[in-house]
Amino acid sequence: FDDLEPAQRPGGIDQVLKNCKQDYDLGYRQFKVKIGRGNRWMSFQEGMQRDIEVTKQIAKAFPDCDILVDGNNGFSAGEFTQYLKGISGLNLFWIEEPFHETVTEYTYLREWLNKEGVKTLLADGEADANQDVVMDLLRKKLIDVHLTDIEELGFTNWRKLMPKLKDIGALASPHAWGSLLKTYYIAHLAAGLGNTVTIEGVTSSSDDVDLSGYKIVNGKLVPPASPGFGMTLLKKI
Repeated sequence: FDDLEPAQRPGGIDQVLKNCKQDYDLGYRQFKVKIGRGNRWMSFQEGMQRDIEVTKQIAKAFPDCDILVDGNNGFSAGEFTQYLKGISGLNLFWIEEPFHETVTEYTYLREWLNKEGVKTLLADGEADANQDVVMDLLRKKLIDVHLTDIEELGFTNWRKLMPKLKDIGALASPHAWGSLLKTYYIAHLAAGLGNTVTIEGVTSSSDDVDLSGYKIVNGKLVPPASPGFGMTLLKKI
């Protein structure tokens, strides 16, 4: 929501586009866009219109990139279809957490998408999710992508979960935001187990760990093959 900051002189949509350009220059070809301004930061209608306009402006400025939207549970199913109507004709790579994980609301959204002929992935289960509910939604084809955080489940549980997802035709994308190292861990998990539709890129640097072995090539994150996840410690402990 960098368009809303700082409060005394908000940057507007131009600031969001600058952020996208910075990521584009780093090699990214997907943008995950925060929406749901009307849930807390603006009036509902103002927030809805800004969500729609931001999405459209990014799509216009970067036609060779995918757009993923993340609602952080800020909508009802009915409200979210208002947003989708506002961006009609624009293809989204995925929709993440438009509302809390429930069979009722996802049934409504899935039926609406099918009726309108909208093709996009639905992703949920990021944090503190009821894993039984998430798996039920995946089995019923109400969502497509399981994205519980890599640190919340851990490697062992994700290694157990991935074959189950494959069996039911579901995809994975462990959540990465909030930590310097998660994106790089997930790259190795995905390379080893497959079935990962995309990886959330958290661009960052460290004075303690050398991450230069990781490269973004044509929008793809390529991990190094060296030991220790290809992360050389820069300081002796």
